[in-house]
Amino acid sequence: MPQRRHAPSRSGKAHPLLRAKLSRPNVGAHVLQRPHLIRALIEHSDCALTLVVADAGYGKTTLLAGYARAVARPVVWYSLMGSDADPVVFGRYLLEGFRREHPRFGRDFHVALEEARPELLSVEMLAGTLANELAALKGPPHLLVLDDFQEVAGN
Repeated sequence: MPQRRHAPSRSGKAHPLLRAKLSRPNVGAHVLQRPHLIRALIEHSDCALTLVVADAGYGKTTLLAGYARAVARPVVWYSLMGSDADPVVFGRYLLEGFRREHPRFGRDFHVALEEARPELLSVEMLAGTLANELAALKGPPHLLVLDDFQEVAGN
C-alpha cells in the first residue's frame, strides 16, 4: 500500500498526503519509445503551458515520463484523482510537490491553505498566492506535470 505523509496544519491536525500521487511513474524497459515526440516537447519547453491530449491508453503518461527524464530541470509530478478537484486538496499536493525540491517553499501559500474555509474560499486568492510564490523561486524553471487532468477538468 502506498505510504501517506501527513502535512501539518496550523490547527495541529494533519492532512494525509498519498506519496504515490507525487511520484513519477516507473516506466518499464518494454515500452514504445517515441523520441520524435520527446524532441518536439523539448523544442517547445520554453512555452509556459503545453497540453498533451489523447484518449485513454495512448501513452500520454509514458511520453511525459520520458520527457521528464530527458529535461535538465526540476520536475513536480502530480497524478490527479477526482478528490483533487477541491482547491485546498489540490493546493496541498502542489505545495508538497514543490517542497520536495525547495523545503521552505510556499510559506504564504501554506498559511492561505490553512486559513481557507469552504464558505469563504477564494480560488483566485489561492491561485494568486501560489503564483507569487512560484515567481519567487530561484533556479531553473520547473516542469509541472498534472497527469490524468481529465479527473478534475470538469470541476
